[in-house]
Amino acid sequence: MQVFVPETLVGALSVGSPGPQWHRVGDAPLPDGLPPITDACQAEVEAVLRRTKAIFDEKHYHYALPSKRHADKFVRLGDALHSVFDSHRIAEWLLPHLSRHTVVIGDTGSMLPLLCSLKEQAQRLSLSVEIGNLDRYPLSKGEVKDAIEAIKDRRAVVDWALAGTPYTSLFVISVNSTGQVLKWINELAPDSKAVVICDTATPPCELSLARVEVTRYDLDAEGKCDLCRGQSHAIPVHAGTYELLPKIEYVAEPLTRKIPRPNYDFWTMMDQADAVELHIDVPDPSGGTSGRHFPILLNSEKLPNSQTFWELCVAKIREIESPDLIVIPKHQYTAVVEALCQEAHPRARRLLIPQGKISAEMAGEFRGVRADGCVLVADDALVTGTTLSNIRTDLHRITKALGIDPDVAAFVMVARPADQADLDLMKRYHNHKGDRFRYGWQVFLPPPDKRFCPWCQERKLLTDYRSGMQGECLATVQERIERLERPMGQPLLMMSDDHAVAQVVPASPEGGQVGCLDEEARSFGSFFGKDLRERAAFAAGACAGQKMIQGLAPLGGGIEFKVADLKWAYECYFEGVLLSSLLRTFSPIHVRCREFDSRVGQQIAKLDPDKAPGVLTELALAAVMGKIPSEQVKLLLARHADKDRWARMFTRLIELVDPK
Repeated sequence: MQVFVPETLVGALSVGSPGPQWHRVGDAPLPDGLPPITDACQAEVEAVLRRTKAIFDEKHYHYALPSKRHADKFVRLGDALHSVFDSHRIAEWLLPHLSRHTVVIGDTGSMLPLLCSLKEQAQRLSLSVEIGNLDRYPLSKGEVKDAIEAIKDRRAVVDWALAGTPYTSLFVISVNSTGQVLKWINELAPDSKAVVICDTATPPCELSLARVEVTRYDLDAEGKCDLCRGQSHAIPVHAGTYELLPKIEYVAEPLTRKIPRPNYDFWTMMDQADAVELHIDVPDPSGGTSGRHFPILLNSEKLPNSQTFWELCVAKIREIESPDLIVIPKHQYTAVVEALCQEAHPRARRLLIPQGKISAEMAGEFRGVRADGCVLVADDALVTGTTLSNIRTDLHRITKALGIDPDVAAFVMVARPADQADLDLMKRYHNHKGDRFRYGWQVFLPPPDKRFCPWCQERKLLTDYRSGMQGECLATVQERIERLERPMGQPLLMMSDDHAVAQVVPASPEGGQVGCLDEEARSFGSFFGKDLRERAAFAAGACAGQKMIQGLAPLGGGIEFKVADLKWAYECYFEGVLLSSLLRTFSPIHVRCREFDSRVGQQIAKLDPDKAPGVLTELALAAVMGKIPSEQVKLLLARHADKDRWARMFTRLIELVDPK
């Protein structure tokens, strides 16, 4: 039987043991093969640097150092000293370098928290420490000399000198990049000692707590390095403060047909199944009172209405061969998941579990699982990944207690997270057989949260400014608020009463049909899906927008800022619901850039609201929310104010929100 001997890394205990050391727990001796204490120091200090993002290492950027060279990484120690606990940890590793009386000088002002922590811990060990630091990282030998002379005037240092008390000098260097400061210290104070917190120089310095490998590049005649020529942006570093000095550049990311096209068949199937619901509350499946609000809900109970989608799900679930047990969470759509599993694996035993956790009492249900068998977790949808992640944890606990290690796989009919991070949770279903997570289809949709629901945002906006309305405008606002207090049906857009009744669908430039439908308008000739009705068309547009959001806003250190370019959407404004879905899905940070305002204004000026019912009001709402410039929208509203009560309402609303 293997015996594990516990040991622990303990900080300063006394003057005789001033720094972290390995200590035994209880009476057992320390085991052989413990890492050297220098390796433990490297691991802990580097971990602090990486966890606090003090090591800048971005995929799309590199750094123009004060040394006039470029580097693939940059270390700024000050970012690791924002927490008193991190300062305390690093200071512990400096304690062994102190004497009974020590003058400690830091190379930059951002090190002050570290020096204060070092002084505090030294006092507990009855060591006398006087601290000082330069205001900024030294650019000349003279600045280092001034710092040395200045600290000699401190009261404690003067008293030591008068009393003949010997003391030592310790220089603490935040980051050693070129070795220049260490050279100056050696020349000015040859009897002193210098410790580097993070060493990146080549060759390495003599004494450091941690080392981070940094590759540096020489510049050509144009001031560029190999990384620059590889399309990586160089971020300048300030020589004195070590602050990054990015020049923010705005890049327009175009919305093209290739973004919605991969999900064309999916939204066609969802529309055929009549599975799309908008702006709807879903009760807590565990019976609680919390529930969730979905801007877009795919009603799993209706998914079997699409035979094509059903057969696709059956084929996907059969990729997980011969499961011994299928685990299905209980909720309102459990029957649909059960029927799907029955068709895909009719001989497999099924276990329904309550929402939240597999109880210890249910462990006996897993005794029939073979040691090398398979457990399949099946659910209707992945939204945040929490349910499947928790079940995976419970399965690990239960199977480990039973002494078995089965293949654990998962399946959902629709994986519809808001971002890639939620989908990445499914890496927990990866084992020796590879990726064991399957789904009928995967799309990105807005998160189930009222803060991200466009209809809830609109209701809050109208409610906030309702007090500034009167007469007809007040009545129109109140009507819309009451409409937004219910799930969204057709018509989705705010349009004139005549258009709302007729539901005229104009022809598309691709040669789509002209329709005048009594039941619900359809988007003919669209790249988002085949002849989609309003709710499915809105969901398809929001899906494309949410997919684009994954690559928008700041990248890396913020030197580049991507915003969505909806030029194609504006040019295809005849699809009012699709333009609405995009504008409502994006936030201002995703689509608004002052540099592009004139271009967007020119595109809006070309629109003819008479040919696209509801588009004007959607543009007006986007302008009120700061997503698009308002000048051209105001002109369009003024031209239609005499024949459209919604235009009059938004004219007044823009006056309240943007009075200039």
